[in-house]
Amino acid sequence: DKIFFKIFEKNEEKICKKFYLSESQIKKMVSNGMIIGSHSLNHNLMSELKPDEFKKEINSSFQFINSFFKEKTFSYPYGGYHSFNKKIENFLDSKQVSFSMNVESKNINYNHIKNRRQAFPRFDCNEFRFGKIS
Repeated sequence: DKIFFKIFEKNEEKICKKFYLSESQIKKMVSNGMIIGSHSLNHNLMSELKPDEFKKEINSSFQFINSFFKEKTFSYPYGGYHSFNKKIENFLDSKQVSFSMNVESKNINYNHIKNRRQAFPRFDCNEFRFGKIS
């Protein structure tokens, strides 16, 4: 908080309005075909949380997201296999999450779809020159 206030003074609400999506912007994105997925409530490293903590992070985030978009998808904060574990994958399965994204630069294959829906790999757009696939 000290660092935030040193840099931004007491303009947190103004900063949030400038850098975060509003509910009307989210609704517009959904109406234009965008998929809105969860990324947790507080952006904690999920693998370091106790089961009741990661469940709260996931449930609370979906409670908000599902007020706009009913499909459940998830992207692990910090990504990588260090950021989640089988208990978290099983919980996401139990919540009927369609799939979850892991930070692993490779294509999704049939094996992922059949056996590991809560650990899909994805490419980081920063890996592509100018954010485009050539």
